[in-house]
Amino acid sequence: MYIGDNVGNVMFKPSNFDNSKHKCLRVYMFHGQPVALMVTRKVHPTTYSVIRGFSCCDFLSFDEAVVYCRERGYKLVGKVD
Repeated sequence: MYIGDNVGNVMFKPSNFDNSKHKCLRVYMFHGQPVALMVTRKVHPTTYSVIRGFSCCDFLSFDEAVVYCRERGYKLVGKVD
């Protein structure tokens, strides 16, 4: 589920969090824990979810979800191009 870099830090890839209903677009870290920004695979309505531990916040746009993560100080460690 994770890969390590040459310094020994644990890094997550967005594809580690994909499932049948959601695709992970970005992975952030917060206090050593991963935070996933996911998008629903269904076409309508498309929602974006920020998942941290057992907490989930849903947004109607990608930009709103990114601003939410930035305002909380989450550090971006991986994203889908």
